[in-house]
Amino acid sequence: MKMKVVYAMVLAFMLSMLVACNSESDDDNSADESNGGADNQEVVAGGEMRVAVHAQPPTIDTHITTATMAPFIMRNVFETLFTQNETFQPTPMLVDSFDLSDDGKTYTFHLREGVQFHNGNEMTADDVVASMNRWIEVTNVGLDGAVFEKVDDYTVEMILEEPKIDTLDILADPSLLAAIMPKDIVENADSTGVTEFIGTGPFKFTEWVQDQHIQLSAFGDYQPVDAPTDGLSGAKEALLDDIYFVFVPDASTRIAGIQSGEYDVITNAPYDNYDQLMAADNVEVITFEYGTQWAVYNKAQGVFADPKMRQAVNAAFDLESVMHAAFANTDFYELDPGYMNNSSENWYSDAGLDAYNQNDPEKAKQLLEEAGYDGELVRILTSRDYDRQYNAAVVMKEQLDAIGMNVELEVFDWPTLTERREDPENWEILTASGPFFATPTKHVLLNPNWAGWTSDPYITESLQELNVAASQEEAKEIWNEIEGFLWDEYLPATILGKFDEIVATTDKVQGFSEFLGGVFWNTSVSE
Repeated sequence: MKMKVVYAMVLAFMLSMLVACNSESDDDNSADESNGGADNQEVVAGGEMRVAVHAQPPTIDTHITTATMAPFIMRNVFETLFTQNETFQPTPMLVDSFDLSDDGKTYTFHLREGVQFHNGNEMTADDVVASMNRWIEVTNVGLDGAVFEKVDDYTVEMILEEPKIDTLDILADPSLLAAIMPKDIVENADSTGVTEFIGTGPFKFTEWVQDQHIQLSAFGDYQPVDAPTDGLSGAKEALLDDIYFVFVPDASTRIAGIQSGEYDVITNAPYDNYDQLMAADNVEVITFEYGTQWAVYNKAQGVFADPKMRQAVNAAFDLESVMHAAFANTDFYELDPGYMNNSSENWYSDAGLDAYNQNDPEKAKQLLEEAGYDGELVRILTSRDYDRQYNAAVVMKEQLDAIGMNVELEVFDWPTLTERREDPENWEILTASGPFFATPTKHVLLNPNWAGWTSDPYITESLQELNVAASQEEAKEIWNEIEGFLWDEYLPATILGKFDEIVATTDKVQGFSEFLGGVFWNTSVSE
């Protein structure tokens, strides 16, 4: 016997988190979630939008990269079986309905019919099976051992080795973007990724001019979901003919470009330019709670393979100074030790509070002595493409210099950094940040294959227990114990704090909203 689970029951079935309300401002040209600056102007379909982004992704095959710029751009092109609504709950996208077996190990997904790929072919079970099995194989998102199988042209099964409390959350996570692509494209991919970028989304991929831009164009045969727009779910419409994601790593150039109208939208606006943007008559400013910033330790080799060395550095950090350097204004950051969003009732824990923001140089020196540190070089890997990471790294270096460590900054553009961080020979500390994760099992800091190479039997076994917990309450208790262990003993990284991001648009942009970054469907530019 099976339990029938349909769209209306998803919220009751899944034990997921409610995440953050967006930051607010009393200023007239600041918006929380969407842009109303062009409310009195006629909505104009067509035309182009130029979006100045701060970094170029290393690849746009979202199966093989965790670089956030790739899913940010390509979620306009690729769609997934599930996505997230505005309260971050898993919501069907390419799935019409699904069943779950009584033992919790087999999901049967009934696919939407008539969904077209950008190449004109209809999406069927063959495409879903090929795409999802590849995604599971090349990523490490907590679905190890799961397999997709075809039942008929519009039905697939996902078979798990054990029940998992967060299965649909994983499938819905937009930062992981389990893209559905045509079967032949998936099967022809090699280790460098797919060679064609064909999805089912409202925009299709047109071109990538390296170091200049990625162009997307409206897909005229797009088949929207018959449901109200809700977060990343529901109806989508490509009101723009073309979107150009222009690579502009220099922040001052992005600021000048939004003020002059050269760009319609800019991402990652510098925090110290907030007042300047707010004062501009033709600019709308949107702030939103985004994620967490980290100092990640290379635990695979070198000095930080020793937990005592990691504890020494963590003891030295004055995180108020680090975060203020990164974000310039206390309105944009919060000192908080949690691995998970502090608005998440299901998962937030402050188990690491005593180990967080110690600002104790003498304790740090004592731990260095106990660890036998002898002046070995510590390379902090960072990038100016993300000002918040570079500015934090500068202050981190100063604080580690002050306790007698031999520290150098190694600064690269973002694509080079994402390549270099994959080799443990290249660095000791990595500055990094990411959006909030829906569940602990998806957190990259716990992923043994992600930069930093977390590997500990207690963590592995405890996460397995969390996966099969009988209730959310039990799962949260397990996570609280894990997070205490992460701070007090293992320390895969130092959580620096939580932060908001700033996006700016011109006042001609209509319908713009954010959900872990800008949403470009249902958005237009007035004349």
